[in-house]
Amino acid sequence: MQKKINGIQSIHFKIPMLFIFLLLVSLQIIGAYFIRQLETDLIDNFDNQMSLNVRFLENSLVPVIEDEDQSETPATVQNILEDYIGGDFLEIQVVDAEGYILGTNDQTRQSVVGTKSTDRDVQQALLLESDRKYQYVDEDRMDRVLKVVSPMFATTNPGEVIGVVMMESNIETVYSQISEIVKIFLNASLFAIVITIILAIIISQGISKPIAEMRTKTLAIAQGDYSGRIRIYGNDELGQLADTINDLSTKVKEAQETTESERQRLDSVLKHMSDGVIATDRRGKIIIVNNRAVDLLGLNREETVGKSIMKVLDLSKEFTFRQLLETNEDLILHIDEGEGKADSILQGEFSVIQRDTGFISGVVCVLTDITEQEKVEQERRNFVSNVSHELRTPLTSVKSYTESLQDGAWKDPDIAPQFLQVISTETERMIRMITDLLNLSRMDQGKLQLEREYVSMNDLFSHIL
Repeated sequence: MQKKINGIQSIHFKIPMLFIFLLLVSLQIIGAYFIRQLETDLIDNFDNQMSLNVRFLENSLVPVIEDEDQSETPATVQNILEDYIGGDFLEIQVVDAEGYILGTNDQTRQSVVGTKSTDRDVQQALLLESDRKYQYVDEDRMDRVLKVVSPMFATTNPGEVIGVVMMESNIETVYSQISEIVKIFLNASLFAIVITIILAIIISQGISKPIAEMRTKTLAIAQGDYSGRIRIYGNDELGQLADTINDLSTKVKEAQETTESERQRLDSVLKHMSDGVIATDRRGKIIIVNNRAVDLLGLNREETVGKSIMKVLDLSKEFTFRQLLETNEDLILHIDEGEGKADSILQGEFSVIQRDTGFISGVVCVLTDITEQEKVEQERRNFVSNVSHELRTPLTSVKSYTESLQDGAWKDPDIAPQFLQVISTETERMIRMITDLLNLSRMDQGKLQLEREYVSMNDLFSHIL
């Protein structure tokens, strides 16, 4: 059973969120740089324009203030300041070297003309002979104001301060422009985000649909269904992956058919083998057993499959499973057939199933019924023992009588013939035994030819008796 994918974990959610995140980061970086640079440029432009106005005004006022006829100076200054009424100029004051106001462009403050200025910036400019420039917020208008206080120097005597120009301009218009641009930028960003979401959903569907089809196909392959092919939407990486899965499905199907054919062939071989075959996993649990092995062990299939081979073959008392894997010798197994039946004798050949990496994945045991072989071998051993005994008896008699003759019994005319008769009889007995062995060998080789002849049954019985 496949685990259902959560909506947050789905690629339909991740791809749009990734695009939105990248867009937001990009907009944040671009917007911060753009707005900051725009604000700096606009303020610098406003500042430069104001400085130009101050310098232009100074160039117009210096000759007037230096004129020896000072009676017309206030009127002339006032005429010059009338050109700066309106616009962003809030107030422009011209102050002489003594600190008295010579004129102002503010029509509502003409009463201050001729009075001494109380502006601290003007006083510091006269005292320090340096410009002062800064922004402040007008509490009445609640607007930001740029204030410039610039000393005027005489042309005839450089370094001599002959007055001060104080100019205040409304810079709030610049910040208003910046705010409008920021609003436009935010609206454009929202529009871009909407377009990005739509495109991201389309792209995610274009990516996730082939992936979903490939997932469905791979699940079908895992369940053994190799029919059908994945649709290829393009010659991109997903298309190549889909083509690879289609090719994989075909090859897996062919491999599965080959494996199934080999399995059936192996089952047929195992079923008709004269030897018993048992295969285990790496823990020694029996996973394959053929009919011959079940018959040899006197068990049924349910009593063997899934059980430990050590218990089924009754090897736990003599070996551990690890020792069984390390042994290179064949084992002789005695199987109890029950009361009234002789035990079966099996020969077990063990072979370890080992991969190229050295990992042991199981063991195969081939069981061969050697009961008849052991019986024949035992009879052979008994036969050899009996023949040895039968040959030893006449040889012992021949040797003993021969030694007696050698010791001087041959001189006795009564005993010597008897001893020689015994030696002759025992020798004939051994010849008959050896002849029987030769005949037995010829019979075993299929070379014995019977020599048939007529015999008298009375004489045969008399000889036997």
